[in-house]
Amino acid sequence: MGFGEACELVSLSFKEEVDKLYELKRLYAKRLSEEIGDMKINSSMDDDGAPHILNVSFKNVRGEVLLHYLEQKGIYVSTGSACSSKAKGNRILEAIKLDKEYAEGTIRISLGYFNNIDEVEYVVENIKHSVNDIRKIMK
Repeated sequence: MGFGEACELVSLSFKEEVDKLYELKRLYAKRLSEEIGDMKINSSMDDDGAPHILNVSFKNVRGEVLLHYLEQKGIYVSTGSACSSKAKGNRILEAIKLDKEYAEGTIRISLGYFNNIDEVEYVVENIKHSVNDIRKIMK
């Protein structure tokens, strides 16, 4: 009965929560695009895409390096898709023919119930500074 009650409670606010995730995802995409040059949004921004995942690529940035920069700031992202974390390469990025100079700089930002707009701004600002630092080093 407890599980049934929990399912009922979730279903009551499910649409609002999904809408909130889409709003945060769109805000991330907009803010990252405004703040950082030479980057691509790989995720579908339509309502048919996953509301809780944003996949982005930064030209001439190693995703693993960016991941570690962000970890130091308490921001946790991934470099691969959740469904193929042990696979070599990324079949989706290959399918969309993403240039290698972008593909190597791909990260996945996952969103959840407790995320908010203030966090988006914090993460975007730290991604911007980290990408700029990495690009200076890689020149």
